[in-house]
Amino acid sequence: MKYLIDKYKEKEEFIRKMYDILSNLERYHNFYHFNFLDPLEQAIAKEILNSFPNLNYQFNPDCLSYERKQLVINDDKFDIEVYRISYNSKFNKLDHKDVLGSLMSIGLDRSFFGDIFLNEKFIEFSVISKRNDVIFSNFTSIKKTKVKMAKIESFSLGPKFIEKEIITSSKRLDCLLSNIFDISRFKATEFIENGFVHLDYKIVEEKDYLCNNIPIVISLKKFGKVKIIEELGVTKNKKLILKVLYYQ
Repeated sequence: MKYLIDKYKEKEEFIRKMYDILSNLERYHNFYHFNFLDPLEQAIAKEILNSFPNLNYQFNPDCLSYERKQLVINDDKFDIEVYRISYNSKFNKLDHKDVLGSLMSIGLDRSFFGDIFLNEKFIEFSVISKRNDVIFSNFTSIKKTKVKMAKIESFSLGPKFIEKEIITSSKRLDCLLSNIFDISRFKATEFIENGFVHLDYKIVEEKDYLCNNIPIVISLKKFGKVKIIEELGVTKNKKLILKVLYYQ
């Protein structure tokens, strides 16, 4: 446990909770359903589960939530429901942060909600089904826009990306942030040192950290999230060309 806590300091509470729950499950041969876990928590959970070979586990399929996943132990069912939100998109433009902000405002923890996908016509999201009563009682509008909800079988939408090529002189984190998000190196350093940057969903606070393990997901608070998926080559000036997916 100490090794994992040292490795993922920001997830210490989650790690301790996982060990407690799994130890009890192994002892009493019971089952357990977690709420949605972010990708870093999923990776940590898999590491911990290696120490509990007698426990069977699985994560939900992508059709119920693509990135955020529910983990179930010693069971083969998931308590997830998927909903579609319709609204007057002709006069209103809603985005991911509008939807998430409105969902969070009804008083549920982020762990109760899975992925949120949207297009120009409607929005889809998943939720832990035991809290659907709270959703239906309180979720009637987004940014003063009235919405209607309907339960659907699974997601028809998925993650959307814009693919771009960027040129960078280095794989240093501050340099990459500057080129990916079009900000100064000084500003990039400031964001890193303030804990606003996640690499593969883990906070990294060293500006000279080398992002050598491609593919890698980089998130910058209030700027968005990207995935560097491939190193394409170098320019005549020996600068790196990277293929980057910008999450929409």
